[in-house]
Amino acid sequence: MYKSGNYNDAVAVFNSLGVQNVQVRSNGVITGKLPDGREVNVRNYSSGNSAPTL
Repeated sequence: MYKSGNYNDAVAVFNSLGVQNVQVRSNGVITGKLPDGREVNVRNYSSGNSAPTL
């Protein structure tokens, strides 16, 4: 799913998901686990372009 917005918008969505065990990696990627155990991350870039990715 693609949604318009900037990095701060992506971080806000990340924070709204109830993520636990949040860590900020040395490369700036924020990672954590969803309540159901799946891992999720947010970063300020995408492999295909410069858009933030959740």
